[in-house]
This record gives sequence, structure tokens and C-alpha cells, in this order.
Amino acid sequence: GYKVFSAVSGEEALKIYNHEDGKFHLIFSDVVLEGISGIQLVDRIVEKNPNIKILLNSGYTDQKSQWPLIREKGYQFIQKPYSLVELLKTIQQVLNHSK
Repeated sequence: GYKVFSAVSGEEALKIYNHEDGKFHLIFSDVVLEGISGIQLVDRIVEKNPNIKILLNSGYTDQKSQWPLIREKGYQFIQKPYSLVELLKTIQQVLNHSK
């Protein structure tokens, strides 16, 4: 029942976000993206909408995952690989969690 927008880069995601006037409940992004990182992407969106829900994911377990920075910023995170059921449960938990 979710309306999903997909983007191939952080820059494209920002364009979609702006085109849709920021009418999103959740931003779900990989940490490692072409161009700007997923963290940079969500930082820019959070500047515009501090109440938006964030869920980041990564398959990296090394410094590319930027785990300390994610934790410091308080962003929710799910480690790849994950099942569809696990992803949907995590999305629901993030959407139901108040900031």
C-alpha cells in the first residue's frame, strides 16, 4: 500500500523530492550512492523537513557503511541482506516511531 518513487542517484532523489513538494513520509536510501552519499541526501532532506522518517541500508560492513555517523545522527538502519518481510516490518516500525 505504499507509493514508491525510485531514483538512480542522490541528485535524482532530491529532484523527485522537490518536484513532489516534499510530500513524503519516509526516505529509504542506500548509504552508498553515485554522487552524493545517502547520508548527504537525507541530511539535505532533513534540513527541509526535520520530522521526516529516515531508513538507511547498506551491504557494506566496513567504513563505507559510515555506521558511526548514522548512529550519531540518529538515523534508522537496516543491514543487507534482508528479507522482504524484514524490510516491511522495519519500515512500519520507522513510520510508527515518533521523533
